[in-house]
Amino acid sequence: MKTVTLFAFLAILAQGCLFGTKDNPATCQTNDECASKVCNLATYYCEPVNPDSGQAQGGTGGAAPDGPGGTGGTAIDGQVDSQPDASIVTDAPADQRIPELPDTRVPDAAGTCGGNGDCTDPSKAFCVAGVCVGCQPGLDGGVSMCTAPTGVCDTTSGRCVGCTASSQCATPAAPICDTTKNTCVVCAADLQCQTKNTAIAACRSDGQCVQCTATTVSTSCIGTTPACDLTTNTCVQCITSANCAGATPICGTNEKCQACATDPDCTGLNDPARVACAAGGACVQCTATNITKCTGTTTVCNTTSNKCVQCLTNATCAGTAPICATATNTCRGCAVGSDCASFAGHTACAASGACVQCTDNTTCSGTMPICGTGTNTCRTCSSDSECSAIGPGVCMADGHCATDSETVYVQNLAGTCSDTVSGAGSAATPYCTAAIGVSIAGSTSGKDVVVLTGALADFSVAVATKPLTVVGKKNAVITPAAPRDGITITNGTVYLRNVTVQGSANPATGMGVNAQPSPGNTITLYLTGCTVNNNPGGGIMLNGAAFDIEGTTVTGNGPGQTPIGLTWGGIRVDSLPTSGPTILNRVTVQNNDQVGISCSGAITGTGVLATGNNNSTSSNNQITSSCGFTSCGAASATCGASLSP
Repeated sequence: MKTVTLFAFLAILAQGCLFGTKDNPATCQTNDECASKVCNLATYYCEPVNPDSGQAQGGTGGAAPDGPGGTGGTAIDGQVDSQPDASIVTDAPADQRIPELPDTRVPDAAGTCGGNGDCTDPSKAFCVAGVCVGCQPGLDGGVSMCTAPTGVCDTTSGRCVGCTASSQCATPAAPICDTTKNTCVVCAADLQCQTKNTAIAACRSDGQCVQCTATTVSTSCIGTTPACDLTTNTCVQCITSANCAGATPICGTNEKCQACATDPDCTGLNDPARVACAAGGACVQCTATNITKCTGTTTVCNTTSNKCVQCLTNATCAGTAPICATATNTCRGCAVGSDCASFAGHTACAASGACVQCTDNTTCSGTMPICGTGTNTCRTCSSDSECSAIGPGVCMADGHCATDSETVYVQNLAGTCSDTVSGAGSAATPYCTAAIGVSIAGSTSGKDVVVLTGALADFSVAVATKPLTVVGKKNAVITPAAPRDGITITNGTVYLRNVTVQGSANPATGMGVNAQPSPGNTITLYLTGCTVNNNPGGGIMLNGAAFDIEGTTVTGNGPGQTPIGLTWGGIRVDSLPTSGPTILNRVTVQNNDQVGISCSGAITGTGVLATGNNNSTSSNNQITSSCGFTSCGAASATCGASLSP
């Protein structure tokens, strides 16, 4: 018995392929493959029939029992069959023996076959060269030995299966290979689709692999197609305008972003920052032709950025944030005075950040020299103390602080003062006598202020065209030479303050202040913060002069006598003026010899304290009833001379 290995068999088969033809094959498995020859199953060659034995010439497995190569049986699969070869008629004469039909029996050795139908093992279902083998793509000359629906060769098992990898599953309804069952099934997770094909990386609810789903849009749809159309499960540029921006803010019907055409196109965005259609097609907050979109605290349209802003210039800023910061288009507070240079009349920078009229007196001038505390606005002065750092420190009647250029200085200071030197009357070279200084100031010099310092003699005032202010500094005391009055006023408007007029009994002097207009003239006297005391001729005579006397003390004066023989002590209103004020306010009149205050007619008296006059407690000796008012009760903040000039 001979055994033919698979490799020998394949070698023989190869020789047949090389040397045989279709009509006259060289190799065989059965007799019917050898046409007029007989298949020698020992060698698997087709050989001529031996006329004597009825078997293949040279064979050892032939059917003739008496033949030299046989033993009376037929060689099958390299073994001797115990039965005679039925393919030969052995009873006829040798020259008349005719071969019967070819042997079509299937070899009976294990794993051998005559066709695929002989191979019952699914793992070896193909008959190749008489041997049952598993599927082996390409051995039969084709692409695969497997056909649909199991058209894939599983080379591991040798079986034809539906699939071994998802790439072999082409049906959309079953895109994933179940490698356990080797069949195409629906997807169950996104990862299965991603592994198969990144272009369809999402698993839809029906088991198909698609480009995107609602849950994978952020990872599946990127770049220029960031939105997922859930109807087609494809990535598109936009589903709504929320997916669009820039110069193409509107989602069109073709699911592509496009430019706006009119403002209403932008309305549907429901975005207050994109309500107007700009020339380039972008939806913006505002445009030069549509500034009405800017409201609230941002009422200005920056037409460069198309955004509503707080300001473009200082004109839209105010209060404590008056400066427009151009880098941010927001209003801010000022930092330095130069920030406020463009604000006419408000060129000072306050601590609050507001541009204001002033922060101190240096930013005020003219008739409004004082910076009001808390208001940061320039106002008139109300007292000399407010003007202390300006010129002579004198607050003028019109509210401005006097300057050195409008002031005459008088101080009897040996070696420094002069009444004759050209240019005298300055702070450096004052006049020596009040009479000279006041006379020059009130005449043609154009000076408005006389500042009196220290001890000086009496003087007269007569001004015709403009008011004259006479102010005492550093304990200015006027002592008249006997028998003259201390200050004589015959004409004009005179402001007299902070001066002490002090008389003398030995030698006897006249009145302290004598205000009687000369014929054809008028007087208005404003007397503030003065002291008139110890003048034998009486304190203050007001004969036809208008007056407003405040914060002044009149003591120890008199007795004086009027031209018609009436005696008086402190203040005598001998005749009322035809016009102008007749006021006594916060005045103290006490201890004068004779009546404290006497009047030819009623005047206004407020907070006037009259006491001890004529060495009497009689009220008529304090203030005569003709004056029209009575003394206040006792010295206090509202009774008596406590006003500061």
